[in-house]
Formats: sequence, structure tokens, C-alpha cells
Amino acid sequence: WITWGITTSSSKGIAAHIHLAPAGVPGPIIVPLISTGSTTWACPSSPTPVLTAEQVRALYEGRLYFNVHSAAHPDGEIRGQIVASGPKI
Repeated sequence: WITWGITTSSSKGIAAHIHLAPAGVPGPIIVPLISTGSTTWACPSSPTPVLTAEQVRALYEGRLYFNVHSAAHPDGEIRGQIVASGPKI
């Protein structure tokens, strides 16, 4: 399994997700995140999201990103590519 956590400091989001796509390209949602506070988001714990083999490859290749949506920017206000750390599985 995999865990995620995002904290924003200057934006109150209304939704957040993990997407599959390279930098600068929009992609499909693969994991919806849940709000754990006014500026924090986490991976749901039940059911725990499981990445497919292709999604794990994409993670290590830098092709996953998070997107936080706000009322002012419903298509996404904050986006960041996710870079895996640690040994490949």
C-alpha cells in the first residue's frame, strides 16, 4: 500500500486527488484524497488504495501528481509532481 499527505499553507482546498500524467499534462484521477483538516489531505485508510503495477512504475518515473482544487480555481490551484523515495519494489 501507499500513504499520502498534503498540507497547504495559503489555500483552502475543496478537493484533492492523485493523478496519472507527466509534468505539464493533465491526467486521470487515480486516488481521491480525503480532507483531514481545513488545509490538509490524506490517502483514505479504508479501503486503502492499491496502485497497479503500471501506476507504481509511473510513481518511480515521476508521472504521478497531486492536484488541490479551490473554490477560486475549481480545475486546480496547486499541482505538484510526486517523486518517489526509497527502494523500488
